[in-house]
Amino acid sequence: MNRNLLLGALVVVLVALLGLIIVLYRGVYTPSEGLTIVLLFPGIQKEVSRLLSSDDKLYVIGGAGVDPHELQLSPSDIEMIRRANIVLSMGHTHVDEQVESMIKRGEVKARFINVLEIKGLILPRLPDGKINIHEPYYDPRNLILILEVLVDEMSRLRPEKRDYYYSRLSEVRSEVEELISRYSGILKGYNAVLTTAELQPAVAWLGLNVVSYIVWDTHETPKASAIEEAIRALDDSNVIAVVAIIDHEHDHIHNHEHDHGSHRFMTILDKMIAEEANARGRIVIGVPPGWAGESILESIRHVILHATMHHK
Repeated sequence: MNRNLLLGALVVVLVALLGLIIVLYRGVYTPSEGLTIVLLFPGIQKEVSRLLSSDDKLYVIGGAGVDPHELQLSPSDIEMIRRANIVLSMGHTHVDEQVESMIKRGEVKARFINVLEIKGLILPRLPDGKINIHEPYYDPRNLILILEVLVDEMSRLRPEKRDYYYSRLSEVRSEVEELISRYSGILKGYNAVLTTAELQPAVAWLGLNVVSYIVWDTHETPKASAIEEAIRALDDSNVIAVVAIIDHEHDHIHNHEHDHGSHRFMTILDKMIAEEANARGRIVIGVPPGWAGESILESIRHVILHATMHHK
């Protein structure tokens, strides 16, 4: 009898221990739990959202239309970053640096992806030899690389969702690769004048060779000498002006062949260069900044539309 009681008690203890192990395991990782992904820059949230499972969450610091160089982290932003599983960074803004410091201090445990450190990323050079780190995701070849690295990390964290994530990636990749195969290099042979270096990734993959740019980014005060150089470059009939616009809701583009009153220029500088180009009968391509919208693919298609409008 005593032996039976002892065996019964032992079984109860073993069952309790097994239950405790299961609870502890689930506390560390539960396959059914969704991922929380934080983007430290806007612009690709629609593309990232297309990769996610229904229980995954995406949080974008600042949201669409906010220049990532002007972002400041709010207390709720910091809390979300601390809870994140994956953080995607542009690798050069103040917020990027702030989050990297948090990681080094052990305040953030998330997988940290610095876009600029992705192997194979294409970063074009400017005429002065400077490597252009702005908005690399505007080049569709880079967009694929970024999404692939993200899905690799998502699959490591949720191996039970691996097939789902890669099937979603395959759909997006097919769309992007079709654009690349059809339009890569279509403007080869043309030179370009940019108002800001930030626009280069949007047009470099189309084959445009940048011969002049006025400012490194829109926060820089343009120098008179740089403006004069850009205007002189427009005297060449083989030069296209590339300017920043705020929206791309209309089919009109500021060009000598089209009414450009429906577009809003990003800066007075963009308006001035567009007018100088129009006066010389030059092609003008308006490029919305990558951070201005929620889908970089929509912006890429906009640039393609107006590039093909002039390509013969």
